[in-house]
Amino acid sequence: MALMGLLLSLIMGMLSYVPRGDLTEILYYGIIIGVLVFAVPMFISSLLFYAVGKIKSPIFSLSRSLAFSLIFVAIWEFLFFLGSFTSAFFGISEIFIIATLFGAAFIYALCLVILITISTFGNPLSILLSSILPIFGITSFALIMGNFKNIFLIPWLLYFAIAAAILTIPNFVAFYMIEKPVKRRIGVSGYELIRGFFLEWILRDPQKIESITDKFGEKADLPALLLVFRSKNNQKLKGIIFSSFIHYGPFKETGSSALPILLSQKIEKKNNTILTVTHGACTHGQNLCSTKETRRAINQIIKELDRVEFNTLTTPFIRVHEKDVKILSAILGNIIILISTRALEITDDINLKVGLSALEMAHKEMEKHSLKNNKAFLVDSHNCILDREVLIEPDTPAAENLLKAVQKSIQELSKTINVHKIRYGVSRTKYPEFYREYGLGELGITVNLIEASWSDGKRLKASKKFQEKKWRQRTALIVIDGNNMIIGLRNKIISRLLEEKLVDEAEVLTTDTHTVNASSMNQPDYYPVGRAINHDDLIEEILKNTKKALEDLEEVEIGAKIFNINNLKIWTDKKLNMFLEGIEETANTLKKITIPFFVSGVSLALLWLILVV
Repeated sequence: MALMGLLLSLIMGMLSYVPRGDLTEILYYGIIIGVLVFAVPMFISSLLFYAVGKIKSPIFSLSRSLAFSLIFVAIWEFLFFLGSFTSAFFGISEIFIIATLFGAAFIYALCLVILITISTFGNPLSILLSSILPIFGITSFALIMGNFKNIFLIPWLLYFAIAAAILTIPNFVAFYMIEKPVKRRIGVSGYELIRGFFLEWILRDPQKIESITDKFGEKADLPALLLVFRSKNNQKLKGIIFSSFIHYGPFKETGSSALPILLSQKIEKKNNTILTVTHGACTHGQNLCSTKETRRAINQIIKELDRVEFNTLTTPFIRVHEKDVKILSAILGNIIILISTRALEITDDINLKVGLSALEMAHKEMEKHSLKNNKAFLVDSHNCILDREVLIEPDTPAAENLLKAVQKSIQELSKTINVHKIRYGVSRTKYPEFYREYGLGELGITVNLIEASWSDGKRLKASKKFQEKKWRQRTALIVIDGNNMIIGLRNKIISRLLEEKLVDEAEVLTTDTHTVNASSMNQPDYYPVGRAINHDDLIEEILKNTKKALEDLEEVEIGAKIFNINNLKIWTDKKLNMFLEGIEETANTLKKITIPFFVSGVSLALLWLILVV
């Protein structure tokens, strides 16, 4: 990076003197200006960014500081080069000076805007650091042009300072206008939010953004589910399925994005088992405000795990359809698990109110039948998306269909009988962190295989599908650690599993982890599972895992528990909507002011320099 900056400065310096036509002048002035005006000030600026950054803003590593300064030097060198050729073309030497001073003022204003937006330096220090490169450069340029006498130094520094102020003032007005919409709605600065997002994106440091989101969060109790499979032979835990109405967002390491992997690490290490995390009825309104809240949630979950009671009360899985909604359900322990999907209809999250209404519907229906001693939990498969989000919102046809499907599921489950024996097997393929760029989190692919069997000759009261089975049903719950799944992939996976006769029933789910969101500068947002990875390879890995899970089958007891994770500080739907409205207003404001402010600032600065040079 340093060598690149030096070479660029030398080349641009010499090229800028090509119009003069004299080789000696090209080499002498080109090299001396390239080194003293551009290269040396760039290195000084970089070292100061790095030195101050170590204390005040960790975003400025040495390599980033060099790259940061190099960008501004390159812009200034281009304007210097342009001014030199324009000056030679028109035969007006003042154009060369105007372009140089304007370039210095321009990079100062640009640097200041960026520092105020992304760093934690504060305004006074940002102003000082932004001025180092142009002031050192102008000082060297003035001395060189005056044959190392200071005849030009004071006037040119003054011209630069006024031009820089002219360019900077519109930016501060813009900052004020940008921060107002969000601040008015949720009480936090708009550009502070931008800074927090940037620091998390580049440094994976959520502290700044979480210090802001924590201010507008509100306390809530959110439902959660634990399904624990324990070996009947040796009483060791084989596998755990966890689901909650916590949303695993907003992105990367912020808030509750990493809850699936963090919870997995805690529970698996302690219990020598495999944890599968699934997604409940929640949206970004149920993001936890900070990783501190995530740790609190994990501690509560671990405590509840120790309180789970085991039994063998289980039914086969049944599937019901209600127009676009399909629900796969079973009684496991004393819990009714309802796994919902709308594939092939594009669907993202289920609104919390819809999820709570679904649970209320389930419990009302359970009271009418022989299931009043059970509890119900809704799991969102989160497995069908394309290029747009479609939420299941209250009072929509999709929500009505979901409620009716839940009602049907309870009715069908009330007709089933408990199975004679339950066996369970589990297998996982983990992926390294760099797979996040392909839409896969570290928890990879987990196959939970549940085999329900009953005495020979015993007939079920459920659908014909089960009556035709002589004694056994195998169901695969395949969970992929990612944020949703490309449309059609879920169907491909289930079709292959059925074709291979590995299972009788299956559902494919994603965790909805947002650690895969904006995971690199090469992707603008994220890739749903299946967009950036080969479908055939993924399906083969799932088949391999399913076969391993079959080999792992053994008779188990099931511990099932539904509980609330209490006093969590979440974004809330109301605050999220206010935040999004603020962002939209900010974006609209930027559209209106960017070009007029830029044009007026540049025009006034150039006019000033033309008048005084």
